[in-house]
Amino acid sequence: MPEGKFYSSPLYNIQNFQRIEQDPTLQMALTNNISPVVEQDIRFRINHHLNFIISIIGATGSGKSTIGQHLYEVACSASKLPITVDDIIFEQTELLERLKEVYSGHTFVIDEYFTVRTGVGAYREQEIMNWIQQIVRAYQLNFIFCCPLEINKLSHYLLKTMDIDYENRLNRSIVHSIDIEPNGFVAINPLGYLLTPYTELPGYQQKKMDFIETRLQQKGTKLHEKHRDLAGKVVDTYNIKKNTPAKVVRVLVEEIEPGLAESEYDKVTDYVRAFIMMQEPEKQAKTQAKKAVK
Repeated sequence: MPEGKFYSSPLYNIQNFQRIEQDPTLQMALTNNISPVVEQDIRFRINHHLNFIISIIGATGSGKSTIGQHLYEVACSASKLPITVDDIIFEQTELLERLKEVYSGHTFVIDEYFTVRTGVGAYREQEIMNWIQQIVRAYQLNFIFCCPLEINKLSHYLLKTMDIDYENRLNRSIVHSIDIEPNGFVAINPLGYLLTPYTELPGYQQKKMDFIETRLQQKGTKLHEKHRDLAGKVVDTYNIKKNTPAKVVRVLVEEIEPGLAESEYDKVTDYVRAFIMMQEPEKQAKTQAKKAVK
């Protein structure tokens, strides 16, 4: 990375240095501070009743959320709407509820925990993105996406996080334009860099932690019950013994429930083993009782 006050983790610095060395357009963008222009553009769109969509992508901890919250504050200032952590959205259901009470010109920040990652390009993720785009068109709302799974073709501009000045609490990102050619090809070109102060709305961290904790509890409970129930079906259906090889158990589990992730098959297999071990004392007691009768 060029010498200066901007820095990130050592590995991320190497990645950025390679990107800069290999891309002349990126080198040019890093000489052009367009921070005032970006904020002016947001105000212009709001004042002229035009919505905006901003996508922010980057590595974990690179400042996506703090950049998004700063731009959200700029938008709220222009629209004269109150700044509230309620506009930071982590779930689709929460967004749906909020849409019942807002009007065109409202700004939302969709945080990176908005969806459950099921794989880049997965059908569910595409479906959610299409749903959001329909909302944007219908309601003329403003959206700031932090860490979307794909480039949002409706975005007015794309921000790629670059580095952070920890001493002065500044985030730096590269602003890209998104142009769609007649043949459908998407051209993404760096325009300049954006400096934003570290911004975190009151209550943001608490809301984020509450969401993550709730999601983990729900997910863990559902998976726990799912794995136990499936293991019970396997034990009831097949004559599995204590010495049955794990590979055989794995195949039997797949016979009943194909399409699970490998980690889930492992968990179900463990439950099957546990159930068999729990049944062993009962089987031994019955065997001994039969011998005693004879």
